Amino acid sequence: MELGKRCRVIIFDKRGQGASDRIDGATTLEERRDDLRAVVSAAGSESATVFAVSEGGPVSILFASIYPDKVDRLILFGAMAKFWGDDEYPHMTHSKHMAKVIDRMACSPSGIRKFLQANALIDVRALLPEVKQKTLVIQRRLDKIVPRENGRFLADHIPNAIYLELPTTSHLPQFEDSDLVIEAVAAFDNVAESSEVKPEDNRKLPVTLFTDIVGSTERLLSVGDEEWRKLLDQHDEIARSAVEKYKGRIVKNTGDGLLVIFDGPARSLMCAQELIAALKAIGLPIPAGVHIGEVVNRGGRGGVGDENT
Repeated sequence: MELGKRCRVIIFDKRGQGASDRIDGATTLEERRDDLRAVVSAAGSESATVFAVSEGGPVSILFASIYPDKVDRLILFGAMAKFWGDDEYPHMTHSKHMAKVIDRMACSPSGIRKFLQANALIDVRALLPEVKQKTLVIQRRLDKIVPRENGRFLADHIPNAIYLELPTTSHLPQFEDSDLVIEAVAAFDNVAESSEVKPEDNRKLPVTLFTDIVGSTERLLSVGDEEWRKLLDQHDEIARSAVEKYKGRIVKNTGDGLLVIFDGPARSLMCAQELIAALKAIGLPIPAGVHIGEVVNRGGRGGVGDENT
């Protein structure tokens, strides 16, 4: 591959497709992001320019937002912010028409159906302003799978984006004017290096889950100190188990509530649902709120969810 003559190339196919082993079902966006992180780590790469094709674009946008120190620059080819089209996002084909235009060479028909169902959840529009890396958006003008409006949408909503449109048709970069794609990638890499603004390593974009026991003071007065401590012990054990299950981290336990950090919205929502049901079953109803936003590490151990965050 010509690109390999210019730089070290690490190729990643998501589980179930391409060179990766086949699996039952399909992976979520967050699982694909975790796989990407694992591949980068296994290859011994501290940070890299990420070249993402098609629905690999949303995966890489999520990865660049959550782990800004791992992504030097971002290149999006034939990518989209939302996988299915609707009235609010008319740039993609509606789900019932998509299967007709997907090439099945990389996966079986049943496998394609499973991935299309999983991809129905892909929507990273809210994350686009959080991508701080210099980004090159490459779009083929006559791409029938991902229309050109998707590329324009990405370029318009990512702060440091450059848009390049090629007058060709293929959805895959290795076909048609692949020499122009390689030249554009090399030129972007050189320009970006000469004017690099590295995202601040102390800024992260986690998902924060807040919980609080309803009427905790009144409940304490009604059951007494000893019984209340037993209930709180149950609360803490249920919370610890659920947060661990969904790969979160408890930052603070207020006694009658929690502050928990996750690195993805789906896991935080599933954890919140499980906590609400489990705690209600022992007589401790809770409201739960989820917030996505940048936090700043002010010292300590330096990780997302540090107590000093």
